[in-house]
Amino acid sequence: MTRLFVLLILFVTSCNTIARIGYGAKKQKTESPETIKAWLAKQGLHSDQLFSIAPENYLEYTIGTQSSPLLFDLKSGNFLALGYTNGKYCPKDIDKSYANVLPYPLLKVKPDSFLVSESLETPAGYTGKDKLRHHTDTTVFTLEKIRGLIRTLNGEPVTKMAGGEADYILILPFAIYLGNRIQAKDLKKYYYSALSNRFSKILVAFLNVDKQQWWGDQWNRTNTINY
Repeated sequence: MTRLFVLLILFVTSCNTIARIGYGAKKQKTESPETIKAWLAKQGLHSDQLFSIAPENYLEYTIGTQSSPLLFDLKSGNFLALGYTNGKYCPKDIDKSYANVLPYPLLKVKPDSFLVSESLETPAGYTGKDKLRHHTDTTVFTLEKIRGLIRTLNGEPVTKMAGGEADYILILPFAIYLGNRIQAKDLKKYYYSALSNRFSKILVAFLNVDKQQWWGDQWNRTNTINY
């Protein structure tokens, strides 16, 4: 569960982090369902599927700058690692990431349903290249595991992902304190790319990772991120 939660709040874009000033990031504030919905509406983004993150373990992870979209097949619950390289979201053509994906049963080659990150580690006391260790870390995703980590904007458990006749659900994390300059632009690309798919019906959901009103004062004092 720990590894899974990292990817929900670890923000990356084009394989690199971007400076706070470039994003137009602001000081963290506690957000309410009303302010979250108003921010999305201002960006022209709409969905009935709006979620937040539970406060537990929030400060154990580092937030960079921008969000990684998470695409799941609604029937199997499998994660589709489209556009991910070495555990990070690095699409070559961001506008077409989701516009052409076929329904999961029609995919001749199924995308990975997990993320693999590879790195080199130097054992303590060694500096030479011949002492480097190759380290591989695999993170397995399912929609059910994600569902257990998120809440409604009022803090209630998410008992079911309402998909109807949809083939996929695309979860788009965002934070109001990260600003509008780059975040909103990328969210719109993901959003309209998914809605323009002529082959698959993709349900778009938004996952807010700001401080939440429903957390209460103690969690909101504890869960503070400084740049």
